[in-house]
Amino acid sequence: MRALFCAAVASADPERLMDRSLIPDRSAGRTVVVGAGKAAASMAQALEACCPGPLSGVVLTPYGHAKTCSGIEVLEAAHPIPDRAGLRTADRILDIAVSLNEGDLMLCLLFADDHIFPCCTGEFLQPFFNELERTAVIPTHVQDKG
Repeated sequence: MRALFCAAVASADPERLMDRSLIPDRSAGRTVVVGAGKAAASMAQALEACCPGPLSGVVLTPYGHAKTCSGIEVLEAAHPIPDRAGLRTADRILDIAVSLNEGDLMLCLLFADDHIFPCCTGEFLQPFFNELERTAVIPTHVQDKG
């Protein structure tokens, strides 16, 4: 049983799943990363490991889940109820999004569990997801590196 649990957890490891082919080739503009969730810092770290070129941006993760990244700032806040640190970081993420220029690429790393949706539904998230769906580059497959 323990081996099955360890295999299940390992199969979701961002280092194993992150693949350079998920990121479109960009010759002009900045590549900025924003994100939120328990795995956002791990995903940012894995992205930096597989992505050539400079990355910048900010991800928000619960206290105790930070990782060290070189170009992506990792900030911590309370979870599941947001605190001031979380609200400040959400404002920074919005500032990054509105600062984008033509030719820039924004990658959004989201990890959501059942705790995030009850407190962040409806009017708050729907415009974000509508815009994300309208403009996002969605990979048609995820290549398993295992």
